[in-house]
Amino acid sequence: MKLRIFLLVVFCALLVPRHVAAQGCQGVFTPEFSVYANYSLSSDASTLYSTVTIDGYTQINPSEYCPMTHAIHTPGVYNVLGSTGGWEYGPGESPTAYVDFSNSQQIPDQPGVVYYDYFEGQEDCSVAGIFYNSGSSSDFLKIGINNFKQYYNDANSCYYTNYCLSGTPSCPANDFTCTDCMPECESQTYAWVYDVVVDGECLNPGIYKLATSAHTCQ
Repeated sequence: MKLRIFLLVVFCALLVPRHVAAQGCQGVFTPEFSVYANYSLSSDASTLYSTVTIDGYTQINPSEYCPMTHAIHTPGVYNVLGSTGGWEYGPGESPTAYVDFSNSQQIPDQPGVVYYDYFEGQEDCSVAGIFYNSGSSSDFLKIGINNFKQYYNDANSCYYTNYCLSGTPSCPANDFTCTDCMPECESQTYAWVYDVVVDGECLNPGIYKLATSAHTCQ
């Protein structure tokens, strides 16, 4: 009879759902995480990249009501750039392991088009369920272009001044210097400088292209 009772208790414990187990885990976890986005352009300014990262750790305050012996913590990062992306999940690790997991997305660059990047991060415990979520954030992005015209060059560099025949640059600048560009830049009258603009702020330095014709500023 004692053996049957013991087996019944074990069986019932295995059937306890995670949300019930989580009630005994309140106050056990102190999440110390950051979720942030980084943006960049490819070297030819043809592709926009977004990388969303969750990093940090969890402080564990042991409790007999929240056993952590076999617990696994799994990071998740949501990243949707334009209409591309979604949730990605990292490897499960011990509750005290340091987390550094990223979700990267990319889309073709179309200067002047406004894109939205939606992102968030979370940590999921196999015993207690989701115990950390950053909440949803969003950035609006676009690629700005500034046009410059060469006015001087020397043995190593070409020097350009702002020259917008039309349009208004998202990232205004009076001058641009192409260092160590000789002899290529000697015959290139113009320089187009591409910048990622995030919520109205320019992420410098940008990507440049040398050209023989002017580009609309935007």
